Amino acid sequence: MESNLHTVNNTRYGLCQCGCGEITNIVKTSDERRYRVKGMPSRFLPGHNNRKESHRSWNGGKTIQKDGTVSLSGYKGFPRASDHGTIREHNLIAQNVFGKSLPEKAVVHHVDGNPSNNKNSNLVICEDQAYHLLLHQRSRSFKSCGNANFRKCVMCKQYDDIANMVLSRKQQYVHVTCRSEYHKAYRLKKKNGNN
Repeated sequence: MESNLHTVNNTRYGLCQCGCGEITNIVKTSDERRYRVKGMPSRFLPGHNNRKESHRSWNGGKTIQKDGTVSLSGYKGFPRASDHGTIREHNLIAQNVFGKSLPEKAVVHHVDGNPSNNKNSNLVICEDQAYHLLLHQRSRSFKSCGNANFRKCVMCKQYDDIANMVLSRKQQYVHVTCRSEYHKAYRLKKKNGNN
């Protein structure tokens, strides 16, 4: 057990193994699971065993979020970093390629749709969220019908040229025939419901 105390992280005996270089406390009670021997210096100062490289599950500061994006820690003060110093990896890569911080409204788009694929060739810097959503809409159209300029009818769910469609009040495209059939069925239902 004592040999483990001497060799962890190549840090001198009696100094905190996290790398801070501070002198550790003397252990008052033995605990074999934690390599603690009564009367000997502890491996870590209280709370230091969870610090970065010394922690058993440290993975270089990378964390995969619920939405699939990768965030990095340790970037406090960087543009687009949180108060805790975490930044999305795609934002960091885009800023490095761009050569300066991204504009405030800029959004980074993943071409293949995989938010954890942060290769330079897979990232596109969009001027704002509206342009980003347009890219997603065009890629969905292209995958579904082979033409990125087609739009989906909200009623029949079929893709068609926007010349054959009209824009509804909710800014959604709909076929004229689908809309007239819907209104005809609505009027009929209303008429039968009143009788």
